[in-house]
Amino acid sequence: MLCAIAIERSTTASVQFVSNNRVQHIVLANNLTLTKIADPLTNVIHRPAFQEQYRKFWENPSNAPTMWLALLFGLLSISSFFFSKMVDPGSPPGASSNSAVEGPRFKQLAAAALVLADYSKTPEHTLEALITYGNCEYFWSRGALMRTWLLMGLVARLALRMGLHRDPDNFPNITPFQGEIRRRIWNTLEQIDALSSFQIGLPSMIRTINSDTRRPQNLMDADFGEHTLQLPPERPMEDFTPVTYSISKLKLCKVFAEAAALTHLVILPNEAEILKIDKQLQEAKSLVPPILRVKPMHLCIGDSPHLIICRFNLEFLYNKTIIILHRRFLTDNVSESQRKHSRRVLVEAAVEYMQHHKIIYEESLPGGRFTKIPWYLTSLKTADFILAAVIICLILSMQFRGAANDEVAELDECPYTVAELKGYLESSYTIWKTLDQPDPDTLKATQMIRAMLDRIETMWYPSRESNSEQSLSMGSSSSGM
Repeated sequence: MLCAIAIERSTTASVQFVSNNRVQHIVLANNLTLTKIADPLTNVIHRPAFQEQYRKFWENPSNAPTMWLALLFGLLSISSFFFSKMVDPGSPPGASSNSAVEGPRFKQLAAAALVLADYSKTPEHTLEALITYGNCEYFWSRGALMRTWLLMGLVARLALRMGLHRDPDNFPNITPFQGEIRRRIWNTLEQIDALSSFQIGLPSMIRTINSDTRRPQNLMDADFGEHTLQLPPERPMEDFTPVTYSISKLKLCKVFAEAAALTHLVILPNEAEILKIDKQLQEAKSLVPPILRVKPMHLCIGDSPHLIICRFNLEFLYNKTIIILHRRFLTDNVSESQRKHSRRVLVEAAVEYMQHHKIIYEESLPGGRFTKIPWYLTSLKTADFILAAVIICLILSMQFRGAANDEVAELDECPYTVAELKGYLESSYTIWKTLDQPDPDTLKATQMIRAMLDRIETMWYPSRESNSEQSLSMGSSSSGM
């Protein structure tokens, strides 16, 4: 009881603080658009509806629903995080440093408001507020992936209780606006569950749930609202809306979830199962609209950083799925043709990761396209870059084992030489060494790459210099291929 009173008083005081603090108002107003970069907030926040609720809040702050305040505090916290990482000459004096201090405070207030509103009873805005709070945990708390994963498990169960796993068309009392937001939230939870579960190394939950919820329609937020009686026709996928990226990502993510599930099987999958998922992956990639396909940076003139990041993210998800599908074939007892094919696609996926890693790093330097979003380089994608480096190191390690016995390693045809792969490792090593506050996983990856680079220098001595200019399929000619 005393705890609840303390939380209520703290929340009330904070409402007064927000309503009287001009700097925080500017931070939210200027950075709410950045929530589209903080996928998955793109789907769960309908901007016109939120802006109307925000206007009413300023008219009478003390009358705002507590759960909506939890959502507001969460958005203020995330906006403060973005603002603290940006350098904008037009910002109010001291705004950036204030944001670094106030951001964690708003995160705590979001948690207090969630408890005060009793999220277990799922009042309006509960799922949006919890997903937003999960983003707060991820951005402000380094290494908080486990807490985020646990929180998303709670959100998924509340979503099941609210029936989001059933399509809104099954319930005539749900309005078109509510139904479309429910689809967006369920779509978001599917992606968070699959990706965060893989990162933790545990099976996903939502993948096994029977659901008939359709994907969201490709609509701009302005195309529908709370008073819409019937949703308008869907826009073509070539029109980039707040959900175009998420729709394309969901298709890839469903295949990714199936591929990740194979890694948890007690009985190893056979070639046919993996090739079936590989085919589904290629089909999902072919459905990605041209506007969301990676292209050279010099052809991206006029494209927003957000759009470019979306392209990279989809390509990363595709390559990560390739890696977890085929990495087992490096050592498992499979046909030689399948082994060679898997090694080739693994190397290609890993190298593409490293090429993009270098581009993103260069664009994050002063004057680059990502200068105002430097946090992207140190985001969850770091784990993907590490995975790619591990694959390259494993391929090279297998090559050296063959060379140690004066035998040529039987590797598949590969368009990259050992010297080229060494160059990609050196590039990633240099990038990670420049990070100001590397996390423990990045430090381990840096040490691993340094060890492999040292081994390359030791093993690839001058007498084999000519061999280093050959493909990793050096043995193919001797086998008559």
